[in-house]
Amino acid sequence: MTGSLEPGELFVDKNPMNTLYLPEISELLPESRFIHLVRDPRDVVASLLAASHTWGSGWAPRKSRTAISSWVKHIRAANEGAKNIPPRLFLEVRYEKLLASPENTLHDVGEFLGLEWDREAIKQTVENNKAETIKAGGGTPIPLYGEVAKRVGGVVRDPTAFIQNAKEGAWRTNLGLWDKLVVWYVARKPMRQMGYFWSWRDWIGK
Repeated sequence: MTGSLEPGELFVDKNPMNTLYLPEISELLPESRFIHLVRDPRDVVASLLAASHTWGSGWAPRKSRTAISSWVKHIRAANEGAKNIPPRLFLEVRYEKLLASPENTLHDVGEFLGLEWDREAIKQTVENNKAETIKAGGGTPIPLYGEVAKRVGGVVRDPTAFIQNAKEGAWRTNLGLWDKLVVWYVARKPMRQMGYFWSWRDWIGK
């Protein structure tokens, strides 16, 4: 794989299922670097339920209990797997921080990966991506290279509705009371451990 990469290029796989196999991946590819993107599980559940009615109808869970159980399973696997991975190879990134400060967060990611990313170039890329997302109605273009590009073309596009409001805390209005209760019951302990808490306002959608 590395033989086909140019200097400064990396092979990236963003399949969430990889979280369940960190020890195996680390053993097979000892220099792999892991970026664990953590998001408020309530927003995760809201996103999955919405996807189940649109572009993710073939795979996304339709019930809040299934969705939140999946989040707990992946979080526990990531936390356990990270214990045996050198800190220089594992980076946790909060989705909420990425939304609030995309340029600084991506700069930190670049440093972690050993890439020299210019801050101004990162800023311009973020702005261009926002413009493309709005223009495309939620589906950004993704350039492809190598053998994959030969098979499916040079560009693919995220499906319509792939990106929704992408806001922190949208679950307060997107989840009903029953779904909130299910999330609280199943995940309240791991949520607290990860720094996500509940307040009385959370139950009334404000």
